[in-house]
Amino acid sequence: MNAETLRVSLQQACDPLPPPSQQVVRRFFRLAEEEGSLQLYLEQLLPTLCSLLHAPAGMVWLRAAASPDACFAIRHRMETLGWDDAMSKRHDRLVQIAWQQRQPMLVEPTSRRKSGEATPQWRLAFAPICHQQTPFAMLELVLAAQMPLMQGRRQAILKSLQGMVDSLQEGLTRRLRLPQPTIAAIDPQLTQLELEIASYQQTIQRIIKKNLSGFQGWSFGSLGENQEFAKRIQKLLEDHGLRAACPECGHPAILRCLQSGNSRNGVFVFDHYLATGRTFHGGASSFPDFGIVPKPQRKSS
Repeated sequence: MNAETLRVSLQQACDPLPPPSQQVVRRFFRLAEEEGSLQLYLEQLLPTLCSLLHAPAGMVWLRAAASPDACFAIRHRMETLGWDDAMSKRHDRLVQIAWQQRQPMLVEPTSRRKSGEATPQWRLAFAPICHQQTPFAMLELVLAAQMPLMQGRRQAILKSLQGMVDSLQEGLTRRLRLPQPTIAAIDPQLTQLELEIASYQQTIQRIIKKNLSGFQGWSFGSLGENQEFAKRIQKLLEDHGLRAACPECGHPAILRCLQSGNSRNGVFVFDHYLATGRTFHGGASSFPDFGIVPKPQRKSS
C-alpha cells in the first residue's frame, strides 16, 4: 500500500476525527527508508504511528531472536493509560492471542464501572508483522472507544493497519537483517499445496462426471437448446480446468453441438486437434457419455 492509498483508508478509519495530513503519512513511509538503528527507528516511528489513528498510546513488540517464546516491546505513552491489575492481566492474555494471528485484529473494550462512573474504555488494535509466514514483530495501538464502531469504519481501520504493517515489515526486515526467502525453504509448503489442490480437482471431476452421466441420452427440442446445453457443459468444464475425454480416441476435447442434415436438432461432437489436424469425433443426436480429464497445458512456442 502506498502513501496515498493509506491516507484515503485513514480518512474513513479516523472519522469523525480529522484524518492525518499528507505530510504525516509520507513521514511514516520515509522513516522505513532512512538509515539508522532499530532503536532509533522505533522511537521515531511510534509517535507517528499513533498520530495516524489518533491513538493515545502504542507499542511495537519484537520476538527475541534466541527464544521465540520471549518478547519485548518499545512503548509510547503506555504509562498514561492508568490500567489497573485486572486490565493489565487481560492485556497480557490478548497479546498472547494476537501473536497467534496472521491478520490485524480489533478487540472491543469490556463494560466496567468504578465508583458509579464509567472507567476509561480502550479499543485495542493488533497487527502481526510476519517474515516467511511467521510473526516476528507486532504493532499494537490503543484506540479510544467512546462510541460504537460501525462495520465500515472497522474495515477501514483493519485495512489501515495492514498498510502500516507492510511498511513496518520493510523497515524492520532491513534493520534486523532477516534472511531473504529461498525456494528450497518453501518447497515443502508448495508441494503440500499442490497435493491439496490435486485432491480437490479429483473430487470436482468425480462430482461433475456423476452429474453429467445423468444427462446421457437427453436431447432438447431444438438445435438452439442443444447448442446452449453443450455450451453450458463446456463452460462448466472450462471453469474448473477440465476437458471432455473423446469416447472414440480418449484425447481431451471441446464438447460442441453442430448442425447436421441428418439430425434436425444437431449432433454432439468432440472437437480436438490430433496429429492429422483438427478432428470432430462423435455425432450422436443425444447427449453422449464421456470421461473427464484435466485440460492439457498450452504448448510453449
